[in-house]
Amino acid sequence: MSTVPNRVPPEVIFDRYFSGHPSPSLRQKYRGRLITVDFTDRILADAIEGIRDAINERFRANSSGITSPHGEPIIHMDYLRSDEVSAFAFFHEGIAFIALTSALLARLIDITSNLWRLNPLSDLLKVSLSSETRNYIAATSLPIQMQIVSSHELGHIFHGHCGESGHPGLRVDSASDLRVQPEGEADNMRSQAMEVEADGYAAHMMLTNFFNGIGENLYRMLNPDLPKQEFILTYFLVELGSLFYLWGPRIFDPQSARSYEHPPALMRMNVFMRDIEGWCSEHKPQLVHWGTLERFQQIMHCVSLANEETADLKVWQRQGAFLVSDAGEHYIADLYKTREKLRTDMDHLRWNLKPTNKADLT
Repeated sequence: MSTVPNRVPPEVIFDRYFSGHPSPSLRQKYRGRLITVDFTDRILADAIEGIRDAINERFRANSSGITSPHGEPIIHMDYLRSDEVSAFAFFHEGIAFIALTSALLARLIDITSNLWRLNPLSDLLKVSLSSETRNYIAATSLPIQMQIVSSHELGHIFHGHCGESGHPGLRVDSASDLRVQPEGEADNMRSQAMEVEADGYAAHMMLTNFFNGIGENLYRMLNPDLPKQEFILTYFLVELGSLFYLWGPRIFDPQSARSYEHPPALMRMNVFMRDIEGWCSEHKPQLVHWGTLERFQQIMHCVSLANEETADLKVWQRQGAFLVSDAGEHYIADLYKTREKLRTDMDHLRWNLKPTNKADLT
């Protein structure tokens, strides 16, 4: 159990927030901290518990390298017992919390299982899919997917989307949100801007981690017939694309694009591609032009083969048709414009990494 000097451990505060919440409906939906992961596969369950411990250890180790409006921050990630496929970012009692539900963990296991079985990965990654390499992909995909989700939630915290410490603002990312279900007729472009801003943070953090360790290990273990840096970017996009495409059934109505709390999944992938290009321009300028439309389509086609539901493919195609239409171009321009304004509005709540400590936080 992690501890904080002179105060109740974050695990206990996390559990009390949900199990003691004044809302009966919230207590029924989110049933407190998942103390022990109880999946049937004990090896997998132990691995998931280990990921929780490892992420929190990194948070503790790197907290002194963060500046926030409230002094040195306390960040804690934990698992929540719930049948809702959701992730949360929120403040409570001076702690920045990230919550992943047990149903979300199960969904990520399904997604990574689909990747493990995906034979076209052999051609895309230029690797031999032996039982050994498949096992390695299976072992690494789940923690990568969990890091992507956690980094996104951390992005909400870093960019001030969850309110000030002591004034909680629960930022929820649920499967229904990622399926892009309409939330009425209101204009939710500001909420959508928060999502792509958090996505941008996740892109930068994950790319830093991939090029400083994760990708190197993958390259060494899988021994692909691709240049190392191209392989690292391709593998990252496979993981990212599978998360958005295989999350679950989606719906999309072009007339309601601005009323969704989250942008359409394909729009988020397009923003990710732009943020990846921005990261490359700063850290790997030789890769700035790597992310072509052809490569993106090739990767997403491969990912789509893991899902035989033609309805999902049609929704993805409808999103694509909208984004290249006149209305879609206006929507894209407005989303980026809203994102820029949001950055200005949130500046006083923003967290930053100290220049001398570009820490690995996830």
